Amino acid sequence: SIGEENGQAVKTLLLVGAKSRGKSTFINGLVNYLFEVDFDDKYRFKIISNEDGAIAVTVYTTSSLSYNIRIVNIPGFDDSKKDGDFVNGVLENCRKLKVDKISEICYVVKSNDSSLAKNEKNFFRKLSDVFGATPVVVANFCDADEPQVSKALREKEIRFEKLFKFNNSHIFVESSDQSDWDKGVL
Repeated sequence: SIGEENGQAVKTLLLVGAKSRGKSTFINGLVNYLFEVDFDDKYRFKIISNEDGAIAVTVYTTSSLSYNIRIVNIPGFDDSKKDGDFVNGVLENCRKLKVDKISEICYVVKSNDSSLAKNEKNFFRKLSDVFGATPVVVANFCDADEPQVSKALREKEIRFEKLFKFNNSHIFVESSDQSDWDKGVL
């Protein structure tokens, strides 16, 4: 947990995606954005990811928002997990951690993926059904162009509200060019 809860409402983001899609990378960029890290700052926040397969729940609070943000980072799934087992595991861990309401499901993908894991459609359909929300897509490692993954999402008929392009490759690199920084800002 970073910061102190301010008594305001809590918005919970459920981050899901296959292994190595950049969920931790996205969290690091989001935290820097929430804490208003600027190009000229000599520091960056980096959240250490939990690699033991457990769901990590962290509450981030910033004075720039009128609410608390709780990020539920679901470890990456793979084709070897059965749909029902994965979804049931998510639900069980959310219950244990007293996460009873999800404000947004964020489906994290790599922008240059031309295909998706074979079970991804079922995972997200089931999660959407359980939490009653259509996910948004976060296309990681994305430049200004239309991400390749858009075609893969359409081919798999994965429903989503909106696609956000995100590129944080410049957040942790020293650069003297403000425009490089601006490319990575949400």
